[in-house]
Amino acid sequence: MNIAISIAITGGIGGIERNIFTVTRALRSHSIDIHTMQYHTSGFDPKADNVRIRWFEQIGDSLHIEIDDRKKYDFYFYYAACHPVYIGDHLNVKRKIVIPNGNDVRKIEHYFDYVFCQADDGVRYFDNMAKKLLITPCVIIPVDHNEVVPNLPEKFFLTVFNPYDRICKYEDGMKPYKGYDILYETAEHFSMPLIWCHSDQSIPSKHNILDQPNIIHMHNLNQEQLYYLYEHATAYVSFSREESFGWSLADAIMFDKPIISKKIGIISSLDTEEKGLYLYKNKEELKKLVRRKKFTKGEYDKSPFAPARFENRLLSLI
Repeated sequence: MNIAISIAITGGIGGIERNIFTVTRALRSHSIDIHTMQYHTSGFDPKADNVRIRWFEQIGDSLHIEIDDRKKYDFYFYYAACHPVYIGDHLNVKRKIVIPNGNDVRKIEHYFDYVFCQADDGVRYFDNMAKKLLITPCVIIPVDHNEVVPNLPEKFFLTVFNPYDRICKYEDGMKPYKGYDILYETAEHFSMPLIWCHSDQSIPSKHNILDQPNIIHMHNLNQEQLYYLYEHATAYVSFSREESFGWSLADAIMFDKPIISKKIGIISSLDTEEKGLYLYKNKEELKKLVRRKKFTKGEYDKSPFAPARFENRLLSLI
């Protein structure tokens, strides 16, 4: 396959950056051209032999990028987060696919053949259900070993997210998408310390990070340290109000961690009776769950996250 991608940020640390990194690793035998607004060589840098990365340059009052209009593409993927430039009309491509990444794409869905839902609840972001394409992203743990994080509590909750400034309208008003306000409001009820991992390598978010007695902040850890925490955490807690997929939740699944979460993102694709899954609908239910000291370990089916399954699903479209 030949694949063209439009994305706002390539490299760095975050869900969308992890998404692209994982796609390039899963599709090593296919040609991928990434057209990006920003390119960071740190973090999830997708550079590989099968990948070409091009970025927009400011020339005068305009943005310019090199596009190979002679090349024939099987797919054009448009990752909607942060509104990258749409170049679909300049490509010779069979299928155009928009990936909402947690964004409402109703105003642009008519440009595309499919809307790529990464989980069951992805239908919230568009109208035309005839364009629905439900494919579970592959999940590849990006390290081959862990690095010890010293002086950890014997038991601890883990959460991994960047509290960036994205406020959306919900039933109770305008609230942070990632739910960091919920974290602060429930912190006093934690039965054990919560380790919160965050990074500012892609998007500034430090101004939303506050000290609390029950919260242990770990900032800009390397990936080997991060997955050591996944391995040793008592349970994973998600405070998000919504997720397009939820890469930190997917990692918790890969480590069979007990998961406390709303039914969002990849969690919406799981059986609600799944062993190790603790769902809440509101803050009061969350408070009851984080007061617990014991949890049942997960035994999640990981076959939907296999790279070969993801690749075969794309091939079936052409």
